[in-house]
Order: sequence, then structure tokens, then C-alpha cells
Amino acid sequence: PQRLVFADLLLLPRYSRLPTLLPDKTIAVTDNSRSNFTLDNVLLTQPDLYNTPSLAVHGVKTLLDYSLFGNATMTPTSSDFLPVGETWKSAHSAASSSSAAFMLF
Repeated sequence: PQRLVFADLLLLPRYSRLPTLLPDKTIAVTDNSRSNFTLDNVLLTQPDLYNTPSLAVHGVKTLLDYSLFGNATMTPTSSDFLPVGETWKSAHSAASSSSAAFMLF
């Protein structure tokens, strides 16, 4: 795990994997555009919410779901990151429109 401010995150190519403190779990960069940056298909809503020399905190729309992209041994393909359609959207449609902050180390 490392400190990544938003400018650092933007430099990561799509499909990059970020290590986590959980064994065998990673976070995937699913969209690296400035206006729609997503990790594990979760929108980063508040980049650089809190920064110190050793910590960067970003706000995300919802909790990350490791069952979608978090398997560190999996080699992602481009099809893993395509929108999965209405089924995925409807599963998340009940979520609040507000965002929450979660630490990414």
C-alpha cells in the first residue's frame, strides 16, 4: 500500500491493480478519466478529501465490492471492465446519492 493523491491515480492505466492491506485483495482502476475516475466500478466523488505526507483520503460513491474485481490472482481482461448493464445498475439503484469517504493507502 502507498499514498496516492488524485494526480498519482490519474497516471495509472486502466485495469491497473492497487494492493490493499487485505490478503490477496486488490483494487482495480476501472476508469482513469478525470471526470469519471472509478475504482472497482465505484466513482471517486471527492478526490484528495484529506492529504498528509503519509496519507491520502478520497471520497467514493459506495463501498468497494471485492467480489467483482478484488481477486489478486485474476488477470483482468478488457471484458471484465465493460459495463454490465441494467442488472448491475439496478442492484445499486437503491444506494444513496451521497458519497462517503474511505481510506485508500
